[in-house]
This record gives sequence, structure tokens and C-alpha cells, in this order.
Amino acid sequence: GTVVANTTAGNFGVVVTIKHINGFVTVYGNLDKKLNVKIGDKVTRGQKIGVIGQTSNHYPKKEALANGFLYLQVLKEGVPVNPATYIKY
Repeated sequence: GTVVANTTAGNFGVVVTIKHINGFVTVYGNLDKKLNVKIGDKVTRGQKIGVIGQTSNHYPKKEALANGFLYLQVLKEGVPVNPATYIKY
């Protein structure tokens, strides 16, 4: 995919958005400010785009989130879909 945005978005903190050629867009939030990618970079599966940070407005209001968390959204043709369908654990 291609990095199309890296922004700070309130509740989501530092966000990287990647557009994929198959109509998917992935959005990663609560990342550390020191990103490994910039807008226009081509990325591949498994490539490190950054590390979990403490940039979300939700951090650390909930004790369960105190060790960090990743905000992840997957969109297919602009419609949110369940990320678990596409991620192998």
C-alpha cells in the first residue's frame, strides 16, 4: 500500500493511513510521534510503520489500556469492516 496520511486526530492520537490497491484502507492510531514512514512511502505486509505510543486522548484513562493499545480500522471501499477477518494472529 501507500501511506496517504499521517496526522494527529484527537481521540486516535498519531494516525497513519495506508491505501491498498485492492480497495482497502487501513488506519493505525495511538502511534508514537516518531514514525517509520511518511506520506507517499510504499509499504509492504509486515513492515514496521511505527510503535504504539501514548498519543490518544483515551490514554491512560482506562487502567486496562495502561500498557498501550493500537487503534486499528479497516475500510473496504470506504465502509468499515471487522479487522479480525483480515488479520492472522
